Amino acid sequence: SILCCVAINLVRVGLCSLAAAFRGATVTATDTNPATLQLLELAASRQGLSGVETGLLDITGRADQVELDCDVLVGADCLYNKQIAKGLARLVDRAHSEGVQVMVADSVNIARDEFEVEVRAESYCREYYQCH
Repeated sequence: SILCCVAINLVRVGLCSLAAAFRGATVTATDTNPATLQLLELAASRQGLSGVETGLLDITGRADQVELDCDVLVGADCLYNKQIAKGLARLVDRAHSEGVQVMVADSVNIARDEFEVEVRAESYCREYYQCH
């Protein structure tokens, strides 16, 4: 299966992506910073992990422009501001409507409230979204 990780810094995108690759997933790790992605590629190489690809992604733009060639979309600790929270909510809704499984985990707790408001307003999320 293919896993897309959306995150903003190396620790989160790296850990999520490397753990998934270690378990055998094909991973597309995304970030807004090319240096972060280069470090992730280096870490994957040093650990002998194949199947890790990287790509620049800014989810604050239009969610309909993001390529969703994945089975699972993971948003890991990326709710750093209102724009990202809204972008991720739109992407989550679109991914779900295209049959992609979605997981969002956030320990940052900066823009979680904005994400929850936005995600509950989206079509499928009114029925399925749970905050733990």
